[in-house]
Amino acid sequence: MILFGARGLPPEIAMLCGVAMAAAIGYAIGWLAIRRTGIYFAMITLALSQVAYFMAVQVGWTRGEDGMQGIPRGKFLGLVDLSVDTNMYYFALGVFVLGFLFVYRVIHSPFGQVLKTIRDNAPRAISLGYDTDRCKLLAFVLSAGMTGVWGGFFAMYVGFIDPESMISLTMSVQVVLGTILGGVGTLIGPWLGAAVLLPLSEGTRVLWGSSGLGLDLLIFGLAILLVTMFLPGGLVTLRRRRGSAGR
Repeated sequence: MILFGARGLPPEIAMLCGVAMAAAIGYAIGWLAIRRTGIYFAMITLALSQVAYFMAVQVGWTRGEDGMQGIPRGKFLGLVDLSVDTNMYYFALGVFVLGFLFVYRVIHSPFGQVLKTIRDNAPRAISLGYDTDRCKLLAFVLSAGMTGVWGGFFAMYVGFIDPESMISLTMSVQVVLGTILGGVGTLIGPWLGAAVLLPLSEGTRVLWGSSGLGLDLLIFGLAILLVTMFLPGGLVTLRRRRGSAGR
């Protein structure tokens, strides 16, 4: 988005550059983090995200805490004016569908099956001859690249980005909470979790303003607690439970 806003690159080229940069950063972080598991993995990734946050606040080319304002939407392929809301909607829909199909294909590919094996039984995957570290690193890079896609789209849609809205600790926690709430290890789970958490966040902001600062996180925490107690698999398991109850 820096390339888009400052250099005037077409939006599709700027987003591709953002994906490449996000994937490269994901490779570096993943190389450090994949050798740890459990809480240590989470601590390393959160610590590195905070390092990135404070760097973004300090360096000049991100414009610090003021962020980058007035980011134009531009024209997709030089033809489609994304400043028109209808065009932006279909552009977002197209990005969503392509991203969804890409993730679906990865999950149901041989590589995706290997990742499931590593998740369920890493020693067994190693005994079968799979390079688990390499597979986890590739998954980390793919995840970072997808994050780059949506980060670039968010900046284009809103027209403004700053460190607080993109890489703060609060944002990192919200991403994790959304995944847990929807269902870890599922295709629909993170989308479902986001569909619940984002309206809650915006609703508390509209209803209580600055006086309700942090209230959304309290609600998120209670929601996660209830899901952990009564729906360990996340909201995505509700349909399965209803189906089994109907039988």
